[in-house]
Amino acid sequence: MKSTPLFLLMIVFAVSVSFAGSNNLQFETFFSVDRLGTPVVSPDGNLVAFTVTKANISENSYSTQIWLVDRSGNNLRQLTTHTASSGSPVFSPDGKFIYFTSKRTDASQVWKLNLNGGEAIQVTDVYGDVEAFVVSPDGKQLLLQRSVPPDCPDEASIKEKSEAQANNPVKARVIDNLMYRHWNSWLEGKYIHLFLYTIESKTIKDLTPGPVHSPPIALGSSQDFTFSPDSKEIAFASNHDKQIAVSTNNDVFILNGGSEKAFQISTSPGNDN
Repeated sequence: MKSTPLFLLMIVFAVSVSFAGSNNLQFETFFSVDRLGTPVVSPDGNLVAFTVTKANISENSYSTQIWLVDRSGNNLRQLTTHTASSGSPVFSPDGKFIYFTSKRTDASQVWKLNLNGGEAIQVTDVYGDVEAFVVSPDGKQLLLQRSVPPDCPDEASIKEKSEAQANNPVKARVIDNLMYRHWNSWLEGKYIHLFLYTIESKTIKDLTPGPVHSPPIALGSSQDFTFSPDSKEIAFASNHDKQIAVSTNNDVFILNGGSEKAFQISTSPGNDN
């Protein structure tokens, strides 16, 4: 009886080898499989939007587009067809539009598309990429996540400092902080900030200025910033420890209405988000 587990393991291994010999997984086969992601449900629960990513081996590239299907699995259709990829779909509160990000201009911006047809409309036009966003429940504002130089009072300053850094012929780095790189991504002296964008007036405000990442650079989630149900408050996660490279102390903060200062509502030393 003691040899039974080993015997079963040998059978499984033999079957696996036999199957592998007759049906080898090829490189091209692996990349021919479409990848589905970021499913979101419409406010009435009847529709699901999601992304489909396809690989192009000959061009060494990927293309991501947004698709729509009803909850029964019927009426599948592709929403975006632009040569630029589209991602991060979000339904408008009334369920009539899909907001999404796409780099159809010089940078990734927020766009919206009427579910009944028509061309996509550009919603934001800010310097640099919009990395993530949330739509307010009243549909009037967006929360934008962007990586920007710290202590920039306005959009003109963000553009000026970013371009000066990009055009500087000196590419050497002076490193005085342990968190100078996250995995394979150089921070380049920029910080993740949250911006409040008013759709109708196209005004924008940095809600988390200064040399702090909000939302956090590590141990984050898709729920690191959001609006309250009445659209009057904003909650976000951030790590204010001095050495974030050795810290997991992310905390939750709240911004009330037009308040300039966020207050902390979580106090545990662990990762709160």
